[in-house]
Amino acid sequence: SGYEVVTGDTPDISEWLDFDFYDLVWWLDRQVKGSVSDDDRRLARWLGVAHRVGSDMNYWLITDSGQLITKTSVQHVTRVE
Repeated sequence: SGYEVVTGDTPDISEWLDFDFYDLVWWLDRQVKGSVSDDDRRLARWLGVAHRVGSDMNYWLITDSGQLITKTSVQHVTRVE
């Protein structure tokens, strides 16, 4: 890549490898910190990596109501689900 040629460093693209654009995903909407149940899972569509927002591996999502949010707790929806 151009970045590698200029800096000599290999860029870390791991945050882009897990999801494809507009993938259907689960995100956790935890009302009580530390508890996780199926009731905490919400559906959304994956839009991309949220740079300069929150921590590493933070993603832009669009919820079923059309709201844009950023979350780190994102999982694939499986074929069974």
